[in-house]
Amino acid sequence: MSTEYAFSFAKEHNCDIYMVQHHHAHMAACMADNNLNCNVIALTWDGTGLGLDNTLWGGEILYGNYKEFERWGTIKNINLAGGDTATKEIYRIGYDLIYQSTGNFDSFTINNKNSNIIKRCWRIILIPIRPQV
Repeated sequence: MSTEYAFSFAKEHNCDIYMVQHHHAHMAACMADNNLNCNVIALTWDGTGLGLDNTLWGGEILYGNYKEFERWGTIKNINLAGGDTATKEIYRIGYDLIYQSTGNFDSFTINNKNSNIIKRCWRIILIPIRPQV
């Protein structure tokens, strides 16, 4: 939505548009807030945004300046079962982390009267995002 608004505003006011990667924009904003005009190492832990490789990025270690940056590191990829729903139903992300760590849910106990239902539903949701071996 913000990109659409920017293009509409630019067209209406005859302005130029400069596209900036989500996490790089956060890095540059922090640099400006601190009057920095040099290369920096930035930790951007602000949630998710589309990365230059068309994957979701979040928890990035960037090196660069206002004009350019390099991605030096990131947290391990986390599957978002259900897409954006996983950011609102955070347990979905928790289940993925458990699955990635253990390879199964059998050793995991949910302290909830509906635990068996939750586990069955989660297995159904998880099937499409399991890595192919």
